[in-house]
Amino acid sequence: MELGNKEQAVRGASPVEASIEKALVIVRDEQLRPTIGYRYVSDQWPREMRWDLTAKTKYFTPAIAGVYALDNMRKRAREVEEDPTLWELSSTNYELIEALYIEQKHKSNQTMFLTALLKIKAREYIEPDQSKSLIFPSWNGYLSALPLLAEFAIRHGNFQLLLDVLNGIELPNANMAVMWRYLQEAVSLNFNIFSESELQAMPEALKNLRELAERQTYTSKAPRGGIAVKNENFRQGFAAEGREIVSQIDAFIKLCAQAQYFYVKNAIQQKKNIEVEVDKKAVESSLERLGFENLMVKSLDAAEQLNRITSNQFEIKSCLGHLRSFLEQLHIQACGPLAQPGETLPVKWGVATKFLRQHDVITEKEEEFISSLYTLVSDQAIHPLIAEREYARLFRNIVIEYGLLFLTSLEKKGVSLKPNS
Repeated sequence: MELGNKEQAVRGASPVEASIEKALVIVRDEQLRPTIGYRYVSDQWPREMRWDLTAKTKYFTPAIAGVYALDNMRKRAREVEEDPTLWELSSTNYELIEALYIEQKHKSNQTMFLTALLKIKAREYIEPDQSKSLIFPSWNGYLSALPLLAEFAIRHGNFQLLLDVLNGIELPNANMAVMWRYLQEAVSLNFNIFSESELQAMPEALKNLRELAERQTYTSKAPRGGIAVKNENFRQGFAAEGREIVSQIDAFIKLCAQAQYFYVKNAIQQKKNIEVEVDKKAVESSLERLGFENLMVKSLDAAEQLNRITSNQFEIKSCLGHLRSFLEQLHIQACGPLAQPGETLPVKWGVATKFLRQHDVITEKEEEFISSLYTLVSDQAIHPLIAEREYARLFRNIVIEYGLLFLTSLEKKGVSLKPNS
């Protein structure tokens, strides 16, 4: 790294500028041969092919069927997939851009890096090639790298930065037309790349961009029964781009409204497991009654907050960490009132679990069960074909039910962490 920095200094380029140059090579290739797209990752058959009785023999696997299902989706008005874990972003060039982005380390440098790329590619003139008109994403033979950069910005929490760059463009262009066509696919398959608040604010957020495009679709306009007024903003040669962008933004906003509904639906349905929610309250009451630290309740609450449909893989990992911490402290803290004079108190999970079995708080079978669960509640143990969020929800429910069983057992034995109990 030190030698590399010296080379850059000799050439007069900063590390950020050097990374931008590398990224431009990548996005130029993306413009010629797009890699951005989605693949079907569920082991269930795609909704589009579910009632095709010959699909299993024609397409062999759900993943292959997903290719044909996606092609069918593009031929009609798009709808939002309710489960955003069925489809996964797949792009070699996205991964390359991400590697360069991460290299910047500091947030200010990352913003500088991404802003430069967006400004260059959003304004760039691109030549149409009708031989590539069937490639997705494209429009009238135009291919663009802007869809890749737009998705990258959105997934890294820089949607406003994308809008700021687009709002700075004076006239609609083919890059924007291709991007809005692509973003319909993105929100329809992975609507959780946007937060609920972003979806709700979308019509207002895109108002200026839509007006910019619409102003290039007419030379004059007259109110009903009124006199036509010349459009002073009209510039010859941008009407097709304007009409396309207006149409695609309108379709995109409709998809955002549907996606917002799924956020609301999910939030309501997540609270419908009445038995588990009642048991969670019972666990919290028992923890307080028996004198466990208040952090135990906070761990459960934190896991709850981190396991939402909007959660990314880092938040899910944190959720699993809180569940592990809860199990650890549940066993370690329970050992205190059981220890005999001179007996060493366990401070680690495995030793504490063995200690509890030796003091007849849990049985041998219960020790095997909870030890297996603890091992499984780790990111290394997550099965690659099952969504991490599904694991987190399962573990959360099991941990609550085990916690209730364990605390009930302590109460029956008269064990309490409170002094003089």
